[in-house]
Amino acid sequence: MKKRTQSVFLLFLLFVAGFLFQCAPSQKAVKNSNKTASNEVKPDELDTNTLTIIDMLSKVSGVNISGNDENATIQIRGTNTINGNSEPLFVIDGIVIGNGIRSIYNRVQPNQIQSIRVLKGSEMSFYGVRGGNGVIEIKLKK
Repeated sequence: MKKRTQSVFLLFLLFVAGFLFQCAPSQKAVKNSNKTASNEVKPDELDTNTLTIIDMLSKVSGVNISGNDENATIQIRGTNTINGNSEPLFVIDGIVIGNGIRSIYNRVQPNQIQSIRVLKGSEMSFYGVRGGNGVIEIKLKK
């Protein structure tokens, strides 16, 4: 009986240690702490001469970017499908352009951008199913 109690206690300690490990901040969380809590980035807050659209989007909380340049993969809300496209919908000045950074990467220069707004949750309902993975609205300077 004593051996069984020790085994249960050991399992309990492993469970608690695993739980505490999951709750500890990860390197990624510490690295992304310089992101803004807002869902909008304005280039006047940034140096647009040296930034790309990817750099601007990486400043927004909740936006995960993997890869570089036009080959980058952007996720706003996490993975929504198993095999399908999980990239957000891009909208420029109210016109739906397409999903993924490739649809806009060479069309817009950072110095043309007035603001970038990332829509999450109920904000993206205006775009329906097309905006199911999130929406990135880009407003250009006139």
